[in-house]
Formats: sequence, C-alpha cells, structure tokens
Amino acid sequence: MPYNYGEQKVFMYYREFLKILAELTSHCKGSVIIEDHLIFVEVLSKNMWRISCRIFGLNAGIPKEVYDCLSSRYGLKWEDKGPYLKLDNDSSSVILIYDVPSNSKYLSFREALRNFLPLAKDWNRFFQELI
Repeated sequence: MPYNYGEQKVFMYYREFLKILAELTSHCKGSVIIEDHLIFVEVLSKNMWRISCRIFGLNAGIPKEVYDCLSSRYGLKWEDKGPYLKLDNDSSSVILIYDVPSNSKYLSFREALRNFLPLAKDWNRFFQELI
C-alpha cells in the first residue's frame, strides 16, 4: 500500500530529510535512497526544489513508443502542476520530476515523497510491462 507508512519508514524519512538538507545547504543538490529508489533533490531557486528519479532505462536505448511519447522538449505532463516525465537522452532514461516549493520543514518533505514515490513505482511498472 503506497500510503501505508509504518513508524520505521517515517523515521527513515526524517533521517534522509536531514541528510538532504545538509547536502542542499552545501552543494544545492543531494541524493538519498528511499524504498529502493535513488531520489535526487536539487535547489531550483530560493522557493523551489526539484525531486527526481530514474524510473526506466535500457542499455539498448528507449523503445520507439516510449521515445515518441516523451521526446518533446517539455516531456509528458498530465496536469498543469505536479510531477511529469522527461526523457534524458544522455542516459537513455525516463526521469520522473516533481518541482515542489522549497521548505525546510520535515512534514512538507514527507508529503512530497508520499506523492512522488507511488507515482515512481506505478510508472516503473508501466514501462516494465511495455517491454
């Protein structure tokens, strides 16, 4: 269940949040592994962070069907705001991106991850079923 986070995972998110804050403060970007996903966070501006992770990629390249859907400059957005998919041609990967208001509050970060992680899992499953 994507929203059923036990106490242990919530605590882990807090540790990861502190790690990310330290990295953002010193390098304006950072990464953590949460639920088997390598999550990147970077500072876009004083008021905005970008959360992203690779959800699909093949050594042989992206299948044409996937490439055609994501090859636009802006990627695939299904709403005006919120997460979207983007093709990274350099790594032949599909990246899920979520631009969120920057906030050094743990609960806001946890809520962003609660929205982001189930989507990452769902999109990863979707792409795996394509091949």
